[in-house]
Parts: sequence; C-alpha cells; structure tokens
Amino acid sequence: RPEVQEYLMDACRMYLSDEYRCDGLRFDSVHNMPDWLVAKLNWDIKHEFPHACLIAETVPENPRALKERDLGYDAIFLHAPHFDVVDSFIDKKGSGMSKLEAAIRQKHFPRAGADCAINALLGTHDQVGCRKNGGRDSDGRLHRYFVDRMGGPDNWHARAQTRMWWAASSCGVLSGVPMMFQGTETLQSAWWHLDRPMNWNIDHTNAQQMMALVRATHEVRSEHPWLTLNAPNILHRDDTHKVFGVKRGDEFLAVLHAGD
Repeated sequence: RPEVQEYLMDACRMYLSDEYRCDGLRFDSVHNMPDWLVAKLNWDIKHEFPHACLIAETVPENPRALKERDLGYDAIFLHAPHFDVVDSFIDKKGSGMSKLEAAIRQKHFPRAGADCAINALLGTHDQVGCRKNGGRDSDGRLHRYFVDRMGGPDNWHARAQTRMWWAASSCGVLSGVPMMFQGTETLQSAWWHLDRPMNWNIDHTNAQQMMALVRATHEVRSEHPWLTLNAPNILHRDDTHKVFGVKRGDEFLAVLHAGD
C-alpha cells in the first residue's frame, strides 16, 4: 500500500535527515522483501539523500542487490567468510585455503567487493549475539565473540589470532569493507545479548593493545586508497604452511600466515 511505503520512507528520512544525520542505513533480511519495493525505496532514498550509503543483508549474498545490478544497494553484508574461517581454521573442518581464496577473490562482486561488500570476518550481532544464555542456537552453533572462540582474552594465542584475522580483513588480504561488532575492539569475552551489554571497563593492557591495532589499520586504509579500490592479485599460496601473498594496486603487498 502507498501508506506503508511512505511510512518506510519516513523512517529512513528520520535517520538520514538533520534529526540523526546518519551516514547510511543497513537493511535487514532484504531477501524477504519484494524486489520492486526494495528498488523503489532505494531510488527514493538516493533521490533525497544522494550521499547515503545503503547496505543490504541478503541471504545468499547475491550481488544483484547492488546498484550496479538490480536493487540499488551500495554494499552487501558478507556472512560466509566468518563461517569459513570458524569452520576451517578454528574447528578444523573443510578446505580452509580454498574457502579463504574465495573470500579473497569474491569473484561475483564488482572489483572483488573491495568497496561494495561488508566483511564482518570476526562476526556481527548474528554470530556474537546469543539468545540461549551461552548454549547452542537452533543452527547448532555456539555464538561467541571471536576471541572467545579461540580460547578467551586471557589466552595469548587467542588474542594473536583475533589480531591476525582483523588485520587480514582490513589490510589487503580479504576483500570487502571491514566491519567490527561492538566489543570486539576491546576483546570482550563470552557473548552479547540485550541483558549482557558491552563492558566499558577497557582500561587494561589487552583491550588497549587491540584498540591500538584497530586504529593502526584504519590509518593504513586511509594512507593507501588502493586497499579500498583494487581487486586482488594472489601472488603466492602455500597450503602446507597456510600462507597467502596478495597484491593490491601497484605497490601494496599483504601477507597472511594462518598456520599455527
């Protein structure tokens, strides 16, 4: 109905206008919305707010949702790389290097998704949030902060793995715009839920070190724009030692050593 369409548009205006001045919007579960409604809503938003960044969560991760294809979004959430890393490099199931190469190439996306795919490698609210008080969800998985999956923030190896995978997602190895869920940057433990808010007691060495790394990776991305523009060129793959060498642009070489 036109009234429903206008209601949705008014909700978008509220966040993008001077009332909240948000930079963009993330649309949840786009695959459960009619294509015509999604396309019309995005067109109307861009007409009024041309600089708004519109992000879609759609399952499966279909590039046709992008403005360069059909539905008009600027970027799409990527869930698969998180599960591929968890399954292959933490739970030791499956062909980790092949899945990792797929996460690097993102061959179905324009420019390999360098600027149009949101890569939440360490988990979003869906993977960190737990509605079972720490138990397994209906999907059979444990929902946890990434560092907790690796052994907890007091474990040196867990902290190192968390830092490594964040750097891989933000500094040229994996494709996409890196996203970090609240609490990951301070090495929160366990899981997140409405009754388990973020712990703001961050005046400890582990949290400070992780936050320093996040700041440094942001600086690297600002100083080297080819990290956000160029498709990857895989120069080296070593399955035995789990090493990738990935070139971005003419000057930037990123190396990931994912072995223990």
